[in-house]
Amino acid sequence: MVRTFKILLLVLLFTSCNSNKNHENHENYYLEINNKELTKQIIEYKHFIDSLSQGRSFVLTVYCLEINDSVNKYVVSFISSAFGLSNHSYHFKCKVEDFDVLFIMVSGLVNSPDYGKTDLNFFKVKQPVILADIKKYFPEEYKDFIKYGNFPPPDMFEPEILHLTFVRDKLVKKIYRRGSFKDVI
Repeated sequence: MVRTFKILLLVLLFTSCNSNKNHENHENYYLEINNKELTKQIIEYKHFIDSLSQGRSFVLTVYCLEINDSVNKYVVSFISSAFGLSNHSYHFKCKVEDFDVLFIMVSGLVNSPDYGKTDLNFFKVKQPVILADIKKYFPEEYKDFIKYGNFPPPDMFEPEILHLTFVRDKLVKKIYRRGSFKDVI
């Protein structure tokens, strides 16, 4: 009887640990933002882009740079095309309200004269994950990629991006401006 119970317990243990990819809970892959003010600024920026996007698909990005032990800079931006997403490797995702935000740690980026050369960075997202993200965020462009083997060129939608400076987790500077995240960071 004890032996039967142990075998049953082992079978239950192995079947519960089975990683069937069709049943994975992708919510487990999201990190949580601990700073309420940063979350508030991301939500505000999302509403700003929503008001300008005219129905375009986009995904938010946050570039992060730790200046020292008390100063952090963040640039809240967006990606509005599959081409852009395939050329901007992110490090992790957070869920803010009901939308995804891709975070990029600037210290892990390597400057390259070749815009699309993301394989020089410390970390990169695997190609199947990028394609799954493109399918999720830009489904029409994903269909084009499957059909033609490449992405359509990116559009020229370039509103201002949000530059934030935090000192000891308190927002001390907020600027909307055009340009690259590299302009301030």
